[in-house]
Amino acid sequence: MSKKINSDYIDPSKIAFNGHRFYRWSCHKKFKSTTVDKLYKTEKIVNPDIEVTYSFNDHGYRTHSFNSHKDECYVALGSSDTIGLGQSEHNRWSNIIEEHTGVKTYNLGQGKGSADTITRTAIGWLKELNPSKVFVLWPPNNRYELGLEHIHKIVTLTPHEYEDMPDNLKNIYELYLGTNFNSLVNRQRNEYTITGLCSDLDIELYSCDYIKFNHIDKQTARDGMHHGSEYQKAVANNFINMLDK
Repeated sequence: MSKKINSDYIDPSKIAFNGHRFYRWSCHKKFKSTTVDKLYKTEKIVNPDIEVTYSFNDHGYRTHSFNSHKDECYVALGSSDTIGLGQSEHNRWSNIIEEHTGVKTYNLGQGKGSADTITRTAIGWLKELNPSKVFVLWPPNNRYELGLEHIHKIVTLTPHEYEDMPDNLKNIYELYLGTNFNSLVNRQRNEYTITGLCSDLDIELYSCDYIKFNHIDKQTARDGMHHGSEYQKAVANNFINMLDK
């Protein structure tokens, strides 16, 4: 019989870059309390018939305000396909779950996110938001989050951005996540962390890998790169089926 491990919860407010809170840092924080047409300057509009705007709360997340969360709620974690890059907000898998269950679902997805991003965000917000359930859509393994303390910023190293990386970051990427073994170990480390965190906080955890749905509705989002609405429905239905079991 497994034994539950009891440990002190990390206080996110005490882990910081010279006062900048690390665990609650959003890569979209510059959009706090605003609505924008593009998430990135380089975001293309290949399918203009898909109407998309990105509205962010005052913490830099494309989701409900955190000001009132006394009722039961859920949390969704993931990367671009979770925040809904190139997708209308109501089409996202987290919104479909919210509509199906009637439970407010906070979407804490971040573009270009990694397994590290998911774990860091969970540590920063789960105790605060106190959800009854957490849903995780794991992104590709070969991404790694790196905190740059001297500029108070967190970056995610990905294969797509390798050519534009400074040489020092290229070296880090090549030595670490450039190998499948290290990528897999990093993913497993994050999975165990999320599992333990949710157990300690008495939260039900549901998770799956993006690769399970990667063949569905490819490159049909507004930017012509990310998955479309059928992919979002497939992810949502997968989680809903887990709930109904």
